[in-house]
Amino acid sequence: MNEWNHLLFNLNAMTVYRGLLRDKGIAALLALIKEEEGSSQAACKMAGHYAGLLDVLQRSGLSLCDYIYHAALYDDNLFTRMAAAGEAIPTHLAGAVKHDLRALSGLAYLTPEKLKELCCMRMPALRAEIHALPEFKTGHHHYFADERDWGNELQALVSFYQENGSGSHACYQVAAADEEIMRCLFEQCEPWVQEYLCAKLKELWTKEAACIQK
Repeated sequence: MNEWNHLLFNLNAMTVYRGLLRDKGIAALLALIKEEEGSSQAACKMAGHYAGLLDVLQRSGLSLCDYIYHAALYDDNLFTRMAAAGEAIPTHLAGAVKHDLRALSGLAYLTPEKLKELCCMRMPALRAEIHALPEFKTGHHHYFADERDWGNELQALVSFYQENGSGSHACYQVAAADEEIMRCLFEQCEPWVQEYLCAKLKELWTKEAACIQK
């Protein structure tokens, strides 16, 4: 079994985080890896999967590993709900969670170079076009995780859910906490700094509103 089949096998064997297979970005990446070599139609599909992945990442503003870690962190599943409720995590469930997190991390640290190498192997005649495709950010910029093994994140995740709840509730709690921190920092600024920041925010909001109207 080659490394790509090994990765696909582990991802398809996920149980606790199985819902993430329907995530738009993850689904596009999996489709790209699964796409077989062959006709020009297959090449177009491959390009579409790659473009779909980049579109999702660009809209999120996250690197690939941060995007997948974010998806896992705020996933609502049996493990996250039990952890948020302070219930003991059974050994069999903890094992399943570790398996799924390891599978997801195998996907998360793929690089544009690695994916292009795969595409070139399947479509050697399109090597120049493949290497000309745009790339995406790699590495952690927003989250910190054990890059060797996300299975080692289990206890940290339990603590996170106990403090913030699970799923969308956790996402709201973290956002609210970030907003409170920003408010406190804003209040500590000099008046002229506050005035400058308010003007900049107003400018950004005005531009965003204009883009939406278009």
